[in-house]
Parts: sequence; structure tokens; C-alpha cells
Amino acid sequence: MDIVVLGIDLGKNVCSVVGLGAAGQVLVRRRMKRESVVTFAQRWPSFLVAMEACCGAHHLGRQLAAHRSFGSLANKFSPRSISLDRANRSRSD
Repeated sequence: MDIVVLGIDLGKNVCSVVGLGAAGQVLVRRRMKRESVVTFAQRWPSFLVAMEACCGAHHLGRQLAAHRSFGSLANKFSPRSISLDRANRSRSD
């Protein structure tokens, strides 16, 4: 059970982390402090990191890139694209 995508929702003190497998199933779902996210990410050899772009995301992306030995790639998405995706998902027609 290897994580392929690690989604991180950054908060002020606590982050929500979701790890997805190759088939898209949720393997890990946790809430943890910001300081422990990089340590948590070192458990798996290679995966894609997805998070919303903000100043905290850039900082965390640099921290993950510093630990490039485990092969993660950090992608940051604009808040507008994420909010549009959430709005489109909530419609039931």
C-alpha cells in the first residue's frame, strides 16, 4: 500500500492530510501539526504532494523539496480553481 498522492489542507496550526493509492482509494486520513507533516511524508518513497497555494504552502513545498531524497514533488493549486471545483461538486442536478 504505497501512497501516490498526498493531499494537504493547510490550517493555521493543524493540517489535514489525505494519502491516496494508485486506484484513488483513501489509505491515510489524519490531522496533524504543521511541524510533523515533513516527518510524516518521509515514510513513503515517492509521491505527488497537492495543496492549495498560499504563503504556507510555498514554505512547506520548500521544506519537502529540501528532503528531495524521498522523491516527492509538490504541486500548488490556485485557491480559485479549488473553490470552483468545490462549487461544481455540490450541485445535484
